[in-house]
Amino acid sequence: MAPRDIVSRAIANELTEKNLEYVYLDISHKPAALIAERFPNTLKVCAEHGIDMKNEPIPVVPAAHYTCGGIVTDQHGQTEIQSLYALGECSFTGLHGANRLASNSFLEALAFAKTVSGRIAEQAGRPQLPLPHLLSDRECGKSERRSSLESKVNRLRRLMWQDVGIVRSRESLTRAERSLRTIERQLDREWGDGRLRSDVLEFRNLLTVAQLITTSALQRQESRGLHFNSDYPSAQTVPRGTALRSD
Repeated sequence: MAPRDIVSRAIANELTEKNLEYVYLDISHKPAALIAERFPNTLKVCAEHGIDMKNEPIPVVPAAHYTCGGIVTDQHGQTEIQSLYALGECSFTGLHGANRLASNSFLEALAFAKTVSGRIAEQAGRPQLPLPHLLSDRECGKSERRSSLESKVNRLRRLMWQDVGIVRSRESLTRAERSLRTIERQLDREWGDGRLRSDVLEFRNLLTVAQLITTSALQRQESRGLHFNSDYPSAQTVPRGTALRSD
């Protein structure tokens, strides 16, 4: 029950030091009825993979599944882009900080869902500018470059996990920043023809988010929650924001 960043770093350290693929999470000492009542979904998923968590441990590794920080909004979920709202795990509202607490995403949903949905419903009745037409695969035609795009997506995932992941350093972040610029140049060269392909636009969005995370992490000269930098392992007495704004 330690904070998630501490558990994640401890697991990552074990995996690295002992060259392991995973560690074990064991709850088999608890009554079977309690496990079935408290963890029905986990029990089902484990069973689908041949693991009986009532009687044997579960292999686990750290995974990125929450955003701590995110898109800055006002109290109504409005971002700095007109008609663009952010709600839930992607947003930076102040309801969660540099670490995750169990189920605090419910607070985000309860506090903002009604306000944001009401604002969107109100705006939906107003005249809207037409959205650009995204080309379908059929309209674009098959391209040999598709495999190149897929490889870039996988490269981006590996890069962010290795250099901007659980334990960061100025060296790893600087290396990631250079690599991201290289990927961006390659993308512009290979896919800079302006065609509105949904897969290309999605990758550009992934790349933009990766660059923002890396740039913000480089500005942070401390460790706070899961934002852990081995060059600055302690938290500053007075926290300093590293939000990136358009102004």
